[in-house]
Amino acid sequence: MTMNYRETGKAYSESSKWAKGVKIMDATAEELEKQGLLPKEFPLVKTEPSTVEHLRIDKIEAEVEKQVLRYQEFGFPKKLKMTNEIFKDRIMKLVVPQPEKYRGKFDIPVIVLGSRIWARQQYKSIGFNYNVSLIAIENSDPKGYMTPRTPHLVWMQDGTAKCGSDKISFKSFHNDERGANVLDAVGLLMARPDLLKDHSVVLPGSTFGAYKTAALWKDKKNGSQNMNMFDIEVTQLYPHASCGR
Repeated sequence: MTMNYRETGKAYSESSKWAKGVKIMDATAEELEKQGLLPKEFPLVKTEPSTVEHLRIDKIEAEVEKQVLRYQEFGFPKKLKMTNEIFKDRIMKLVVPQPEKYRGKFDIPVIVLGSRIWARQQYKSIGFNYNVSLIAIENSDPKGYMTPRTPHLVWMQDGTAKCGSDKISFKSFHNDERGANVLDAVGLLMARPDLLKDHSVVLPGSTFGAYKTAALWKDKKNGSQNMNMFDIEVTQLYPHASCGR
């Protein structure tokens, strides 16, 4: 018999290691709520999936070059101990044609810097509130995907492809798909600066235990952009970003 999320979460919390982590998460969430940093409701906007033509190599190069410029604006080459010129040269060498199997599904070429720079530092550099104290949530792919330490190209969809659909669970992903994690999302924000303008984005590739998952959201009142953990049951109806596997 398969356990549901609550039963699984309970099983994890019974171990001392997980119980301690759960207490930390709950205490953090309570404090953030007091400070008004958690949304009253996780916003849902039903958006039609974007239609993107199959990308020519020159279009891919132009898109990646825009991301390079944004990374440079935020000072990432220096964090990687590179000059802007060397950084751009290395990133542009990552450009490859879009895989046939991704066309119409994963149409956003995204440069992900990798795990060499911690997620918290990456988000702080781009002006986000990274409201999670755990490093372990960076990678939690059921098939064992681990973010490389070095910059790499990932093909993604930004969540609009799954807006307004039925309940989303990890089991609903296809064999050629994995949930985007918090490190993938930094690259997605470079590619889509206005990503959170119309909807929040769930990052199912970054979870805590079996019942919390990461999500990006924008506070409409003060304009702050945030990364928090939410109950998986809460986020199942919201836009999920994913990557080609």
